[in-house]
Amino acid sequence: MFKAVMLTALWIIGQTEWVSGGVSHPAAFQDTTTAVVHNKAPIVQEISLEEAHKLFEEKSALFVDARQPFFYERAHITNAISIHFRKADTLHVVKTLDKNFPLVLYCGGPECDQAERLARTLMIKGFRTLYVFTGGMDAWRAAKYPITETEFKHK
Repeated sequence: MFKAVMLTALWIIGQTEWVSGGVSHPAAFQDTTTAVVHNKAPIVQEISLEEAHKLFEEKSALFVDARQPFFYERAHITNAISIHFRKADTLHVVKTLDKNFPLVLYCGGPECDQAERLARTLMIKGFRTLYVFTGGMDAWRAAKYPITETEFKHK
């Protein structure tokens, strides 16, 4: 929860610098002042398995798998799309998404930070409502919620 709240707090405070992986990105928050003045700060929030499942059942958010495409192809939450956190800047699919429609971002599980890293990138790109499902595939699978799996075959 702290990380998600911190992302929103940084946006609202109007930081002029974003630090990711020890690298400073001064231009990352150039639009911050505009966002705050117009009360359009993005919402970034961690959600539980129950909250994620409710959004899934209501079809009120798009689920996004932040893991490498290989893992997405093997198994993912049904109807989720794949946006690997390192490729979000270059993927065409990101440009086609409605920035006002809520996204639920997930990765492998609680130890994985790929969904949080994707949230930072999408927030900078102007997405308004981002939920980070920290339980990820591990919790979803354990709860026996809908998963699309592809049988992996060795050649």
